[in-house]
Amino acid sequence: LDRGYCKPLDIVSDIAAIPLPDESVDAIFCSNVLEHVPDAVAVYRELARLLRPGGFLHMSIPFGGGLHNLPFHYFAGYTHSFFA
Repeated sequence: LDRGYCKPLDIVSDIAAIPLPDESVDAIFCSNVLEHVPDAVAVYRELARLLRPGGFLHMSIPFGGGLHNLPFHYFAGYTHSFFA
């Protein structure tokens, strides 16, 4: 993490326990991450905790995507029933 386009990183943490205060972020961009975490609901709660009122969350997740990045692929297809 000390080389390349990521330098310098501000925070390295578990996505379900980000060390920032409540309602401290204006916008969050989360792209194709949730299929790689064992508890996606905990991540949704954490992102909601971080957003300020009126904040913006852009999230993309695969819809029935194939397996990749094993063994860290926990869920291969979010469907409409997941969000109900």
